[in-house]
Amino acid sequence: MLASEDEPRLRELKEAARLEPNWYDPAFALGETYASRNDCNSALPWLARVPKANQRYVEAAFAIGVCRLQMNQPDKAQEIYTALQDSLRERTKRDSGAAVLGGADPPEVLNNLAIALARQGNMPAAIANLRRATDMDPDEDDYPFNLGLLSLRTGEFANAAGFFREATEREPDSPEDRAFLIQALERAGKKTEADEEREAAAEALGPNALPAVRIETKAEANKGDVAKTEPAKADALSLLERLKTDLDVAPLRLEIASTSVPAKMPGTSSAGFCFRRVVEETPATRIRRGRQELSIGRPGWRRRGVSRRARQRSSECRGPSGTCRSCTAAGKSR
Repeated sequence: MLASEDEPRLRELKEAARLEPNWYDPAFALGETYASRNDCNSALPWLARVPKANQRYVEAAFAIGVCRLQMNQPDKAQEIYTALQDSLRERTKRDSGAAVLGGADPPEVLNNLAIALARQGNMPAAIANLRRATDMDPDEDDYPFNLGLLSLRTGEFANAAGFFREATEREPDSPEDRAFLIQALERAGKKTEADEEREAAAEALGPNALPAVRIETKAEANKGDVAKTEPAKADALSLLERLKTDLDVAPLRLEIASTSVPAKMPGTSSAGFCFRRVVEETPATRIRRGRQELSIGRPGWRRRGVSRRARQRSSECRGPSGTCRSCTAAGKSR
């Protein structure tokens, strides 16, 4: 959205929220806009208006957790993400997978929950959540990278090198991933491997492509400074944590009807919109969704469910004359 268009839209959304207090799309859109500006103080009250029963709740709660972490309030972020997991679990039980796939464990939620736990000093729980996120999303390098950071903070350099190596395998073009792998190998006493990785990085990315990184363990960071022993205090490595600010709702199978950013269909009046979120099927999302289903004990759902749901959506959206049936029922044309 262009900055010049932002303020008039915000005024319109605020007026819509005032006139229709039980219509939560404007509140969500306001919170999302303020959050995108990194204005969490303005975003939080709007996002908090979205109730659990609303289809936007998952995204709103996720964004609230992001703001809490950005404001260095890990205890509140943990509370939000734990409640979000509980809500997703309830939806899974209630809908038997029709609306939400993957249960309570989207990897983005697990990642951010792990960051909140780590900032409070609960390393075992943080590592467990990050391992699950790493297994669920086989293409994302942020999760093994964050695992590497946690290992560095506790001085486990060999383990850290293993995690950073996995991150580089997932994202070979990331200079930061390669730089941390090299530093972890050196701190682990594996100079030969570090030199080999440095040469490989120079060949793949070019000379001087690697950023300068400095590894400091938690004990080194706290040395001579009692105040830094508080878990919520940010150390040098915590500043490098890769926080997920966007939640991929496609694997959750949320079909969200939204009027916050409407797209008008050709040949219709302003009252005749038909909204539908298209869920893109890719190999990565199918693998991730399959692993989520296995984790909650439904190994056969993905095989039998995706095509059935796709056919059902297609038949529900289009009537025999090409009109949208849900819109027709409301007296609207496509």
